[in-house]
Amino acid sequence: PVIIKGNTDFAIKNVALFKVNKKQSSEFLKFFLDSSYVEKKMKKEAKGTTQQFVSLGYLRNFQIGITSFEEQKKIVSKIINIKKNIDELSVNYKILIDNYISLKNSLLQKLFQNKKAI
Repeated sequence: PVIIKGNTDFAIKNVALFKVNKKQSSEFLKFFLDSSYVEKKMKKEAKGTTQQFVSLGYLRNFQIGITSFEEQKKIVSKIINIKKNIDELSVNYKILIDNYISLKNSLLQKLFQNKKAI
């Protein structure tokens, strides 16, 4: 799912276009459609053998649980904060891994240098 801001004319094939009104959050809809729940449900209910798909008719009838606009905004805000924390943790974790690898390589180099000296 992708959010398109503004009025844009589309000429698309095999792509579903969801439009939300002013009392709905496009970010909420995107997070919902990106969820593992929706992915698993659509994969389970997809049609076709060689290339599976969900039809536009299926998508038109797909049930989306919508809460109040205020609740949608709160949920979106929480998800964005969680994603931000995950990104920060990922960066810190990568730094720790890189430091560990550098330390290991440095210790191995010193060990091999000491063995050559013997």
